[in-house]
Amino acid sequence: MEKSHCLQNSDPLRIAVLGDLHGHFSLAFGLLRRFEVETGQSIDLILQVGDFGAWPDPYFRLDPATKRFAFDKGDIEEISFPYYLTNSSKVRILDQENPNALRAPIIWVKGNHEDVEYLKVIERFGFSPIPVDYHGRMQYLPNGKIFEFDAKDKNIKIGSLGGLEQYCHGLEFKRCEIKELSSKEFDILLTHQPYQGGLNESGSDMIRKLAEFKQPSIIFCGHYHIIGQELEPIGQTRGYILNEVNFRRRRELNKNCIGILEWNSAEKFAFSFLDEPWLNEYTRDNYGAKFELD
Repeated sequence: MEKSHCLQNSDPLRIAVLGDLHGHFSLAFGLLRRFEVETGQSIDLILQVGDFGAWPDPYFRLDPATKRFAFDKGDIEEISFPYYLTNSSKVRILDQENPNALRAPIIWVKGNHEDVEYLKVIERFGFSPIPVDYHGRMQYLPNGKIFEFDAKDKNIKIGSLGGLEQYCHGLEFKRCEIKELSSKEFDILLTHQPYQGGLNESGSDMIRKLAEFKQPSIIFCGHYHIIGQELEPIGQTRGYILNEVNFRRRRELNKNCIGILEWNSAEKFAFSFLDEPWLNEYTRDNYGAKFELD
């Protein structure tokens, strides 16, 4: 993994970053666990950039795009979220009594393919992040909120602005949420939509203006399902877009859908996309069998 920034510390926070999941939790979590096994390095925190796949009642309420992939194209993982709401044998990888489990909390923001009514209900809890699975590992960070993480004598603050700038059936972000973030300090801004000018003139102008004002160290985003890459920076802010965690276009894993951030401080960090040779072992047809960790 080629490092993209200066890093000087023998034991940084190790933070995995995931692109759009659309319910492919077993694939994403299995790959992260394989990373831990291969490197002997534990992941401390996991961040995800929206289109998480939060559909608790997929046979009752589902958007047309997710319905098409789940039922018409037979990708049932798109609606796997309900398995994580109960103590299912399918999610042993999050069971902390399992020696092969992932230990890191998973912080996710909303995309434009989530159950908006479900998110409205859980946001009424009034605290954040909000655990949404049986084991309390998958934690939703509502827009405008900050998640502060302390480990290894280090601290990092994550700001949330999920959804899209334009109207999207209740999954757009709001000016009041941007105003709320503008009054807070954060090191990483976790968005779903890229900022305008990162790739080209598409993207969100409002996210760009927020970044220009706050100058976080990094912005992570997704949404476009393209090869993950570094974006044009905004002053001192570095930006990265991640691909979808899936095999949708070919039998090999979508390129640059997972990254690893090694973090010491806002001035000393390194980010790289996961591109190890062992990723080539996995296809859409075999990854489920390979991730039998029990």
